[in-house]
Amino acid sequence: GTRLRGAWALWRMCKAVRVDEAAAMKSVEYQAVRLGEPQLISEAVDRAARLSEPSAVERRVSEAYRDVGCILDDEQDNALLVDLMCSDCPIVGVSEGFTRVTGFSRDELTGRNCRILLHGVPEVAISKSVRKNLRDFCRMCHMPSLEKISEVTSLQPNARQDGSQFMNFFLVGRVTVRERDYLLSVQRSVGEGLFVKLSTSMLQEVTESTRSAYLRVRSRLLSEQADSRCASLYAQPWTSAGPIATS
Repeated sequence: GTRLRGAWALWRMCKAVRVDEAAAMKSVEYQAVRLGEPQLISEAVDRAARLSEPSAVERRVSEAYRDVGCILDDEQDNALLVDLMCSDCPIVGVSEGFTRVTGFSRDELTGRNCRILLHGVPEVAISKSVRKNLRDFCRMCHMPSLEKISEVTSLQPNARQDGSQFMNFFLVGRVTVRERDYLLSVQRSVGEGLFVKLSTSMLQEVTESTRSAYLRVRSRLLSEQADSRCASLYAQPWTSAGPIATS
């Protein structure tokens, strides 16, 4: 009913806005007030702006890793966990499978935005529509009044730590763990290089296998408790340069 109309209005505005994030939020808020949904958009604006100060983000990344992200440490599927509570959506969980596929260490990725995977990819090869769709999806996921939202899938060339490039298929969905919202992304490498074409049958197959892995990892995040083993792995304060050595 009313909430659905408000969510749809926000989505349309997010699609239409072509300015920076702060201006976009102001424009969306104005539109929501006109539509009689100021509370709905106010929640989204407050959440989007909640954690932007660097020291607050660093504390939040460290907490999120200890609370939830460490569950992915021994996960063999290619998965990332991203914190929606912070500006720029930092990575707070990295699976062993992801480090193996990309060559990045957990410390290199934690606290960084997923854009790190585009470093070294020529601008001409990057899909602007994929990036825009993901930004729109993230904005929608900031809405606490939106109880459910479907996952999204995309294809985008990425670069490994050594600079080699591969085509990455990924499925992204919102997951709420311990009353905090995250994005869970599960990926599949579908070929080497910048330009890889998938047949319809192959795309369907990789979509199904990735969704199956996503659901399994999501279930694990929702059911497992971050035990003392996880906490001890990342007990040190975290900074943008990685964990602070205590000795």
